[in-house]
Amino acid sequence: MENLNPLDFYEKILKDILRKKYYSKPGRLLCFDVSDKYVSLAVSDWKNKTAAPLRVLDRQQNNLTSSVADLFQSLISEYNIVGFVVGTRNINSIDVQTQIFIDDLCEAGNFNDFKYSTSITPENGEFIFKQILNFVLENLKLSPPQKIMEMAYAVCALQTYLDDMNKMVDGSNNKSIMRGTSAMPFAAMLPSSSHDTVPQMEYIDPLDFFKEIFKDILRNGYDLNSGRLLGLHVSEKYVSFSMSDWKNKTVVPLRALDRQENNLTSSAADLFQSLISEHNIVGFVVGTSKASFIHAEFVFNRHLEFILENLNQPKNLNQTIVEMCYAVPALQGYLDITNKMVEEDWKI
Repeated sequence: MENLNPLDFYEKILKDILRKKYYSKPGRLLCFDVSDKYVSLAVSDWKNKTAAPLRVLDRQQNNLTSSVADLFQSLISEYNIVGFVVGTRNINSIDVQTQIFIDDLCEAGNFNDFKYSTSITPENGEFIFKQILNFVLENLKLSPPQKIMEMAYAVCALQTYLDDMNKMVDGSNNKSIMRGTSAMPFAAMLPSSSHDTVPQMEYIDPLDFFKEIFKDILRNGYDLNSGRLLGLHVSEKYVSFSMSDWKNKTVVPLRALDRQENNLTSSAADLFQSLISEHNIVGFVVGTSKASFIHAEFVFNRHLEFILENLNQPKNLNQTIVEMCYAVPALQGYLDITNKMVEEDWKI
């Protein structure tokens, strides 16, 4: 299996895939990270924008290499894997235990046609995973296991590779995803000042919000102090909140309030004021229905399944947590569309 530096891997494997983002079955990347105790696996979503955890294997289990080789063959078929990304602690070299694992893997399975590159753990990948983990722990009233971040090294490493490679791709000027603002299952609102009342919060349609507020923030790129968006969704049981990451690329869940609790409106207002200050919120995106975005739901559900499995929690909790997070796909939809508009330099 051939090792390519990240730039060559991009040129030979990933560039054409990223430039044709709406294939019905696009090629994806599989990442593995070998730590002292675990081999963790992650996969890119179908847009190759966001990494999601897949599996974690204990390095002490019997026939580990053979088991991983069989698993890789299955994942290659299931997800149309076109290449591997290997998590490392040093971008310039692969540590000894990881290189031994790669050599053993190649002997155990037929991976000669595949190429791999390396990536280090990014802050953004850790941020996304930790936010989802903290949300689950808070709502299930659980204590975090000490080693769960080590179990997720692969998702963090793959996220940094996807972030870097997507920066290098120009848009294709395909505007088919925008079919008019009336079809968008969200609304954009500007936050009121500390002296305003809630009814004075201004509603503007999503396109105007992009032009007046969000476009310049996205074009500033990777400014740590850039404004973020807060997502809000009201379902039958919960008021859920989500937030964009500091790059305004990916959404993470923040909080879910039970609609039956006392003083709900007051609690939500206090929470809004706190989040506006803490995260430099520049506007709200309100889900007007249970939005359905394959990208957002794939990423969140994969994180959730991984976390519940490794917390030894029953799978039927998945739907309960998902219902607490309807704000996530609503806000993710807005970020996907507006980032597309910036990448392709839409003239609006």
